[in-house]
Amino acid sequence: MEKLFTSDRGCIRAIRRSPSTGEMKLPDLATRNRFLPRPGWMTSSLLSRALLGLLLVLMGSAAATADSLNVGVLSFDVLIPGAIDAFTVNNSTEVFKLPPDFPVSSALTFSSPTLTLTESGTPSPMSLADIGPGPFQQFVLDSVNFSEADFSAQLSQTLFALADGTSFQASSNTLTATLLPSSGSFLTPGVDQVLLTVSGSVVATPVPEPASWLLFAGAAPWFILFRGVIRRRHS
Repeated sequence: MEKLFTSDRGCIRAIRRSPSTGEMKLPDLATRNRFLPRPGWMTSSLLSRALLGLLLVLMGSAAATADSLNVGVLSFDVLIPGAIDAFTVNNSTEVFKLPPDFPVSSALTFSSPTLTLTESGTPSPMSLADIGPGPFQQFVLDSVNFSEADFSAQLSQTLFALADGTSFQASSNTLTATLLPSSGSFLTPGVDQVLLTVSGSVVATPVPEPASWLLFAGAAPWFILFRGVIRRRHS
C-alpha cells in the first residue's frame, strides 16, 4: 500500500507498507544529485565570487585612472606697488614641488613658452625663455590694464615621477592656461591666478598599497572559517 505526501523539501515522497512485516518505509525521492545543489554549495560559491571581487577592487586601487595633475601656477602679482606688476609662471616641480597639490618629483621644463597679454581687446604674444623648476616673471607697468593672459608651452617629458612613488603619464606634451579676471573687466594684481595642469593617468604600480593588502589579509581568515562552518553544517 502506498500513500503520497509532500515533504518539508517540497518533494514527493511515498510511504510503503511492507506486506510481510507491516514496516513503514520512507524512500526519499529527492536525492542530492537529482535536485538543486545544497545551500552550502551555493553560499560558498557566492562567497568565493565576493572575495574575488574584493581582491580585484583592491588591486584596482593601483591601476591607472584618468586624472589631471598640477604642475604650476600662472599668477598676476604686485612687484612694486603703484609702479610695476608681474606675470609669474611658477614651475612647481622637482625641488619646488608641494605635495599633495603639486606632487611632481621630476624636473620638468616648460619649453618654448609663450605669454599672450590682452590689452584693450588686442592680444600681444611674447616668446619667453625655457622655464625650469621655479618661478619666472614678466614685468609690466601697473598703469596698464589687462583683460586676459594666455600661457602655452611644451613639456620636456610626458612621463614623470610623483612624490608618492608612482608615476604619471601625460596624454599630451602641450601645456596651456588662460588667466581671466575673478571680478570686473580687468586682471587684479595680487589676486588673480590660474593653475597649470596636465591631463593623463597615474601609471599602475605592480603591488597594491599596504592598506589594501592588510584589508584583504584581515578578511581572508573570516571567509575560510565561515566557509568551513557552512560545509560542516550541510555535510
